[in-house]
Amino acid sequence: MKNLITYFWIALLLSKFAISQDKPAYQKIDETAGLPTSTIYSLIEDENHKIWLATDQGLSTYDGKAFTNIRHSKQKGNAVFNLSLNQYNIWYNNIYGQLFKINYQSINPKLQADLKKELGGDLANFYIEKDIKLFSEKGIFKITPDSKVKKITKDQAISSISTGNENYYINQLGHLKDFKSESVLKRFNFSQKKAQLLTIQGDVYVYGITAKHNQLYHIKSAKFFELDEKLSETSIIKSKQIGKEQWLLTKNGAFLVDIEADKLIVKKHVLATYQITDVIRDFNNNYWYTSLNDGIFIIKNFQFLTLNLNFNKSSINELCRINENKIAVANNKGEFIIKNLQNGNIEDHVVLPHDLNVGKMLYLAASNELIISCTNEASFSYNLNSKQVKNLGNKYAVAKALQAISKDSLLYLPYNKSIIKTETADYLLDSIRPNTGYYNKTSKQVFVSSVEGLKIYDLETLKTQKVLDNIYVSQFANSKSSNTWIATFDHKLYKISIQGNIQAFKLQNKLKNKTIASIAVDQQQRLWISTSNNIYVYNEVRNSLQLLDIFNNYDSHFYKLMSVGNSILIETKNQLLYFKDAAFYSPNNYTIPQPRINQVRINNHETINRNNTVEYHQRDIKFTFQANGLNANQLYSYAYKLGGYEADWSYTGVGIQSVNYINIPPGSYSFKAKTVYNNDFSKDIAEYQFTVKKAYWQTWWFVTLVIGLTLLVILIIYKFISKRRNFKKEEELKKAILESRVNLLKLENLRSQMNPHFIFNALNSIQDYILANEKKLASKYLIKFSRLVRIYLNHSQKNTINLQEELQALELYLSLEQLRFEDTLTYNIVVDQALQQEKIKVPSLFIQPYVENAIKHGLLHKKDNRILQINFKSIKNSSLVCEIIDNGIGRDESMKINQKRLNKPASFAMTANNERVNLYNRINTNQIKISIEDISKDNKIGGTKVTIHIPY
Repeated sequence: MKNLITYFWIALLLSKFAISQDKPAYQKIDETAGLPTSTIYSLIEDENHKIWLATDQGLSTYDGKAFTNIRHSKQKGNAVFNLSLNQYNIWYNNIYGQLFKINYQSINPKLQADLKKELGGDLANFYIEKDIKLFSEKGIFKITPDSKVKKITKDQAISSISTGNENYYINQLGHLKDFKSESVLKRFNFSQKKAQLLTIQGDVYVYGITAKHNQLYHIKSAKFFELDEKLSETSIIKSKQIGKEQWLLTKNGAFLVDIEADKLIVKKHVLATYQITDVIRDFNNNYWYTSLNDGIFIIKNFQFLTLNLNFNKSSINELCRINENKIAVANNKGEFIIKNLQNGNIEDHVVLPHDLNVGKMLYLAASNELIISCTNEASFSYNLNSKQVKNLGNKYAVAKALQAISKDSLLYLPYNKSIIKTETADYLLDSIRPNTGYYNKTSKQVFVSSVEGLKIYDLETLKTQKVLDNIYVSQFANSKSSNTWIATFDHKLYKISIQGNIQAFKLQNKLKNKTIASIAVDQQQRLWISTSNNIYVYNEVRNSLQLLDIFNNYDSHFYKLMSVGNSILIETKNQLLYFKDAAFYSPNNYTIPQPRINQVRINNHETINRNNTVEYHQRDIKFTFQANGLNANQLYSYAYKLGGYEADWSYTGVGIQSVNYINIPPGSYSFKAKTVYNNDFSKDIAEYQFTVKKAYWQTWWFVTLVIGLTLLVILIIYKFISKRRNFKKEEELKKAILESRVNLLKLENLRSQMNPHFIFNALNSIQDYILANEKKLASKYLIKFSRLVRIYLNHSQKNTINLQEELQALELYLSLEQLRFEDTLTYNIVVDQALQQEKIKVPSLFIQPYVENAIKHGLLHKKDNRILQINFKSIKNSSLVCEIIDNGIGRDESMKINQKRLNKPASFAMTANNERVNLYNRINTNQIKISIEDISKDNKIGGTKVTIHIPY
């Protein structure tokens, strides 16, 4: 072909790269992750899922959150060995002859025995039975239940084993002996101290190293078994049976083995470059491997592999599916490989010129070739049959998306436009810079995402069918049902059906608002979602999103997901992870551990009682709880409630392991907690029961006392109120009597004012006017008289009247008296202008009797020049002062005249008024005051002055 330069790069095939096999992916824990040391001799898991480690720095525990060092105060040296779990105790020893045990719920070890003299610095193997047996090169000992140490034999135990029924050891001469009978079962000619007793599938074997090769002797059948070739090249450190699995731990990794036809065969080999010292399988089927110098390796699933790519210090840029068993992988150095997933072999390894950075790859099945788009204006094709690389110039350079549409057309999105490309022509869809694109073969629709949103084109017309201007796509994925899944830059997920219906899935909170890096659909139509450091599986049928613990805490970021057959490929920066049979992996296959209540703090003081009584003033309680397990601090949240206080469960965030309650009311309570993972709960619940005592004022005796005192106080108050009520009634009765008396006195005043003498004088004056033919005067007098009578009768109905009414009555009364005296009486009423006559109240029928008394007893006996002065004024705006001044004969002369008269009239009005004053002053706080004084001039009495103070 013209204008194309053909590069022939010889692919390095098959044999060379088949040597480096794909390996199970693992999580590594070393000193950078908080491990106290990278040298670990053994480990165990207790019933609470806590991991115990015997290391060169002592005993350590791991609860899924942190490592804790445990040390006995009398421990010599640092290193401890031979962890063993017996009932609830962890046993371990050291080279100083010290044997320790610790309850796995405690942090305080006990020094069980010190055999420094007996062992002399030799590390013994020990077995916990009725007696504790110790096998060492200094002899065999036992520790009795009463802690006595006895030496059983002087034989040097180079290796020993005890499986209950079978108890063997090999001495310094290479003799295999039965511990009980001390009989020699077999003599071996192994190298010095190279014989070792192992258990494989429940049977005891002798493993030995000779000058020529390694051997395995089966004690029960008394014959040698053939070793797998891989095991012949290493040294076995320990054998470990886990369920039905048999592991051999060696200087060159861990081997899963089995016995077939008298031959020990290798089924699996992991961690080949590390010296493995121990292995366990935890409650969630995670395999923990300890090493002599490299810390801990955790394999969560043997189907989860790290693929060997043979890329040297480069980053993975692109994945391309060729078929269900084969993929192409490219890096940023211009290299790509063809990887066979079925056998793990690298079939082709191609290096492009000039270290070009591969951006996109597309496999064309019709021609069995790869299209390679580079990020720097270059593109190539690679034929898988001829192994030829062709330079295509910039034909497919800088592709944002590259996807086959048919045999002779494909979707090509360079940096500045969107094109349907054929061999003969290019068809422009859009000239807007695209982000990514996708072609749905079933609906025959082309999806292009750009700054204008998502546009959907019809392939036949190349016209826009729909524009979704608020959807900015980062990733596309296609399901088996031909639905198109879309991940956006703002962490959202959409599904577009082949009919064009758009469905949004609100998973942002569940994804913790992390950016979606990639999506893929497996064969079970589950959607796999990768974020920067987690992978989730979304089941649309169940509407459930589950975090896959297998990927948690992996030491790299996840970039691209790809579904290949039954598998899922996960691209990281430097590795390609491969999950075999991913479509059949169930995230529900996970045991959620029960939490444990580690600490209860009452008023910030720790308590360890399981059933606790709390005083009323200790009602602030903090519970700390935790579920143990790998990465527990990053996986688990917790549900909790305080039974007796709240009905519903509350939830913590992930990694939050404490909760506070403040001012808990008195009562009996049960705090409960359970572990939450992937919207599921642990079967078992942690519980702490306690009682908050009542305050003394809430106790029965205090309540009884308070009730008694309350009743007593109520009784006293009742008696006081009754007494006061009776007193008030008496006062009201007295007041009523007084008011009744006042009314009677008013009647007496009225009677005095209407006495026969006054009436007679008035009628007599009227008669005189009539006889003198003074009709007008008679009529005038009669009218005034009738008006005065009417006023008196009206005033008698009231207790008080205003000052204006009183002045009107006085004016009328004095005008009648003036007519009677035929102008020999002069009166003057002076009222202070500051007085508010309509508002000031005075007792009714009260002032007139004093005026009448001044006329009757002072002025009547005077022949002429009779003067009566009446003044009304105010004192401090609180009292009305009425002054009645006459220039009569005075009190002494009037008394003398009255004494001479035998039939003197009784003074009803003055007597009644005086009693009214007394009654008024008894009823009211503000007193009426009356004073009478003589007026003298030149030492002669010249009249009388009456002063009345009426409060208002």
